[in-house]
Amino acid sequence: MVATLLLSAISISASAQLNRSASDNNPYSVTGPPRIVRPLSDTQRIEFYAYETIKSPPAASFYNALLTASVKTTQEMFSRMRAPRLDVPIPERRLEFLDYSVWLSFDNVSAQLNYGTLLLSLKEIGIFFNEKETYKIHFDVFDSRTGLNIVFGWTDNNPIAATDIQGMRNSTSSSAAMSKSIAEHDRSILSKPISALVADVHSDKVAPIDILRCYGKVALQAHKKTNCLTEILLPEAENWATGEGINLKGPLAGIPISLKDTVAVGGFDASVGYSRECGKPFDSDGTMVKILKAAGAIPYVKTNLPISLLSFESTNDVWGRCTNPHNTDYSPGGSTGGESALLAYGGGRIGIGSDVAGSVRAPAHFAGIYSLRCSTGRWPKMGMKTSMPGQEGIPSVSSPMARTLDDLVYFTRSWRDSMVKEVKNVEKFKIGVLQTDGVVDPSPACSRALNQVVSSLAQEGHHCTNIDPPSPYLGLQIASMLLNSDGCRTFMSLFRTGENNDSGARQMLSYMRLPRPLKYLYYLWMKFVRRDRIWANLLAGWTEKSSFEQWRLVAKREAYKADWHEWWNREGFDFLLTPIHATPAVPHGGMKEAVSSCGYTFLFNLLDYTCGVIPITKVDRTLDRLPDNFQTSRLNGVARGAYKHYDADKMHGLPIAVQIVGRRLEEEKVLTIMEQVEQVMKETGNVYTPLDIEV
Repeated sequence: MVATLLLSAISISASAQLNRSASDNNPYSVTGPPRIVRPLSDTQRIEFYAYETIKSPPAASFYNALLTASVKTTQEMFSRMRAPRLDVPIPERRLEFLDYSVWLSFDNVSAQLNYGTLLLSLKEIGIFFNEKETYKIHFDVFDSRTGLNIVFGWTDNNPIAATDIQGMRNSTSSSAAMSKSIAEHDRSILSKPISALVADVHSDKVAPIDILRCYGKVALQAHKKTNCLTEILLPEAENWATGEGINLKGPLAGIPISLKDTVAVGGFDASVGYSRECGKPFDSDGTMVKILKAAGAIPYVKTNLPISLLSFESTNDVWGRCTNPHNTDYSPGGSTGGESALLAYGGGRIGIGSDVAGSVRAPAHFAGIYSLRCSTGRWPKMGMKTSMPGQEGIPSVSSPMARTLDDLVYFTRSWRDSMVKEVKNVEKFKIGVLQTDGVVDPSPACSRALNQVVSSLAQEGHHCTNIDPPSPYLGLQIASMLLNSDGCRTFMSLFRTGENNDSGARQMLSYMRLPRPLKYLYYLWMKFVRRDRIWANLLAGWTEKSSFEQWRLVAKREAYKADWHEWWNREGFDFLLTPIHATPAVPHGGMKEAVSSCGYTFLFNLLDYTCGVIPITKVDRTLDRLPDNFQTSRLNGVARGAYKHYDADKMHGLPIAVQIVGRRLEEEKVLTIMEQVEQVMKETGNVYTPLDIEV
């Protein structure tokens, strides 16, 4: 099992000494310092990541930087680094990973280094040692494709003889050709949809391990840019891909699948970003993973999330901050933000997240991918960690996310194929369009994306009607009170003293803990002085609930769902079209103000409706500016928080998506509608372009 390591205890002078010795004596210099991720906690398992580009001959064209070092160490070594006590040892293991397998050994440390296509620099090793440390290092590189074996060694920072180094020099010309062929092979795999890859595995045209290694490389590159990964399952995944435990005749045969950190995988943690939950690996796979393996899928990484799971950002002290691959100043969404960052970058094709208030839909919107919020009961809940065990007022649901719609459709229909013919027989859809939820009007960018879809559908003869459904604001009130009816006590009970909370969750907690007399005075001031009825009434119900009060809220929820059911039956819509969020992605820390701006997604968690996300366009700094006379001071408290960070100039190029809403357990219907909507968009010249995959 692995995690990332920042050796913050090493002094600046020690680092400077190490950098000098590395660049002076190592024949393969690197560009820039090693990438260091986050602090070491007292229960944290260790993995050291560095990503560099080797620029010196003889093999600069072939060895590109991509490094993962999984380290087993002793308490003595950590005391030298003045780091906290490490209570969780790492089992020593021999790995065959990607194209190279490297074994290192020094006095008190042994490590297996696993490569994509690279050669190691002394600089990455030196970071483990203090300024005056004397050490011996030896490593052996074996190229499994060419059979080339190279042995290097250092003693006290001085390079010593290398075996077969001449052979490596002689192979330089063929290395460049190999690099090209490997890149072409990778691109071939990366360009194929899941359905084609499964067909290739079934016909033995492609080995599952080749698919795994290809996406493993890109996943680590995605992590370099966005910090999207938590647990790295690649060594185990290679065993699964080549041994027993995976059904290679199944509908997902050989497909690497990424998992939100909450999903239970045997032998790995599901820390949910809490340091208290580190070092507590599951004894066996959870139900979700068992189902995926039975279908032939290969779990290969787990992904980042916010510590409370109650945010559209993905930040925690254990794994650090996950960023948006389109613009690293912005969030990739939450709580399944690591998945959206990974998939948007191209480090995977399909992933599993969970959604309680928009947690697979906001990330898809922020990062420009596809997702499907499934209804409760569609996927099992056993074998999943959460920050709020026992919370059933607004049930969390496992849901898939994908880089393309084809993959999302194929994955979901691998389990059940129904309702499709019924939808395809509809010549012209009757579509309800929710232009606003009456709480936060969508920003110019999100409104433009919605109207772009409406215009394209109308152009093809479909009937689009603006709707006035049962109050979305009432739904936001009921849902927010149900979700945190325990007074936020459950998710706070998992924190350690001094552990950082998400900025949005911290805001919720501060309101919840406000003494009732002060809360009432604030309510009166907001409602009658500021005349902000929307914000005032939301805060009025923001209190811990008794069982009696909780049951009354559940009754309100059911009555509200009945109102929506009757309204939909009366109107006869095939589906609804809505924004996903009032704005594109929020900047880091933006959820402090925008925490309550989740109504467009939260509403359909309350109703338990199936929802799909389709990326439509990207923010344009010219088209999506706010009007010159726009004044945030005149907005209600929820809208004011949402618009505080809206800036079309800074957001230029960020994705914008729309939401397709069906009714409960209509996943196949929603997917089919998504296919037809995307086809209409293509026919009218509106094609969303995802990020190119870097190979």
